[in-house]
Amino acid sequence: MTNYKNLFEEFQPATKEQWVAQVLKELKGKPKESLDWQASPDLSLPPFFHREENIASAGPMVFQKENNNWEIGEDIWVAELEQANKDALQALKNGVESICFVLPEGLKSLEEMQTLMQNIEPTFISVYFKLMNASGVTDLVNYWTTYIQESGADPAEISGGISTDFFEADEPTDLGIIKSLLEQAGTFPNFNFLNVSFNIYESDLNGQIETMAMTLAKGSEYLASLSNLGLPKSMIQEQIKFDIEIGNSYLVEIAKVRAFQLMWVQILEAYGLKGTAFINARLSASAYADDQYSNMIRGTAMGMSAVIGGINRLTILPANATKEAATDFTRRVARNLQHLFKMETYLDRVIDPAAGSYYIEHLTQYIGKKCWTRFQEIEKEGGYLKLI
Repeated sequence: MTNYKNLFEEFQPATKEQWVAQVLKELKGKPKESLDWQASPDLSLPPFFHREENIASAGPMVFQKENNNWEIGEDIWVAELEQANKDALQALKNGVESICFVLPEGLKSLEEMQTLMQNIEPTFISVYFKLMNASGVTDLVNYWTTYIQESGADPAEISGGISTDFFEADEPTDLGIIKSLLEQAGTFPNFNFLNVSFNIYESDLNGQIETMAMTLAKGSEYLASLSNLGLPKSMIQEQIKFDIEIGNSYLVEIAKVRAFQLMWVQILEAYGLKGTAFINARLSASAYADDQYSNMIRGTAMGMSAVIGGINRLTILPANATKEAATDFTRRVARNLQHLFKMETYLDRVIDPAAGSYYIEHLTQYIGKKCWTRFQEIEKEGGYLKLI
């Protein structure tokens, strides 16, 4: 048998001083600071970090995960029921694992639910409903519950959720109604009824940190308010799902998702709970350009940052989403990007692939510390509901 030696033993490790000397040589008189990245007004980052700087590592963030798999999601806009059903079936036929029906007007009857779900097997995929108006959520839950009962499916095998953030509604939903919905959700252990939205994308890093802190405070508010009404904290925790928008700052987005997960775990521990955040990510339309071919490249990078960060579900917007209705072609390209992530790059197999990267670990710690400080300030001021 061939005796393979460690090839790296032939190379002496380079010190930071040696790296800097080489950089200055290549710059030919330009200042080293010209390579710095101004990530935010108060954060300037060098072009590289070295192990001599002893960057603290948050990873690998395993969280009892067996892999880094996520659900391939697609949004289906429901303007006309039969067409929405047709679009959903086409998406599922071509490899989508999770459908989200976007409902501008809600549903008016059980028959409409049946039309929307015709020939779709909910035990094979996950099904989400995004309501533009929270006032229709009670009817939607009733139609869904009845539909599943009449289908004969085991509610424990049904996954998905209602993507409506009650605290973000035009008219805040009464906590008693939310409690009633969660009690009804007890028969659907894998179907989320509480959505915490982080869907306002800020291009400025400090703006993103503020939004993250508010999102954490909102999740904490759900736990505190509903447990005060007598619901078990563990039940509330299991029902919470976070919607997060992903922008086009590649390294920042990876660090943002990682930091968010770490902070939510810490909040759960404060409530005596164990677990992680279910992160439903979608690419931000505001981070797209006007040119659809440019957006195909942007969608690739943005989608990779979400996956490397460790999300649970991902929706990549079609490349023409900011200008017109998606076509079969742009939907197919958006869908296939995720297939490439899994089948060509195997990003679904490595848990926390960013762990140990000095640059990303530094960003994770920076974002986490600033966000946690702001979260604590919100809590001292009385929590999320006192602030809005």
